[in-house]
Amino acid sequence: VARPLGYFQNEPLGKVVETFSLPEGLDYRFKIIDLFGDGTCCWAGAGYYAVYEGKNINDISSQLFFGNGEFGLEREHFFTVGTAQTSAPSSSQIPSVSPSVSPTTKPSISSSPTETMYVVDLTIKLDSNSMETGFYIASVSDGTVYIDRPPGYYNGRDKETIEESIPLPAGQYHFALLDTGGGGFFFPD
Repeated sequence: VARPLGYFQNEPLGKVVETFSLPEGLDYRFKIIDLFGDGTCCWAGAGYYAVYEGKNINDISSQLFFGNGEFGLEREHFFTVGTAQTSAPSSSQIPSVSPSVSPTTKPSISSSPTETMYVVDLTIKLDSNSMETGFYIASVSDGTVYIDRPPGYYNGRDKETIEESIPLPAGQYHFALLDTGGGGFFFPD
């Protein structure tokens, strides 16, 4: 699904929610572009974007990724919807009818190999200023952001321990831990 540049320019300030049905088990790319080069932040407010799997956008466990508004001209995320469905091969003595009488309603599955993902478990112990803390993980080779938890994402979760499992393809990554307050993690006795 593509939206032309300027598609959202007449939207009032607030949340825009769009729902799309995507075939499961396929890999997708989400790309956001901003003509002014300031993302969806700054002078116009603190914007963000998120993509969820399923219908409940209030369920954080269904979130595929989140991006803060500070992305400059563009940012990309790669994701897979659902689980790939594969069937065991079958054989028959009777040949199939070709061409088929009616078209299929499902897309064909690509024969190209899928990328192996490795799960990285991340644990962060937040201090009493959780709203100041965030992080992101990006590919060193091409800058693709695989997970983005901007400052404010953990607002209201003071002194909690956060655990996330992050699927990543093999490669080198830049991990940035962000602290808008500049005080780091502080745990007084």
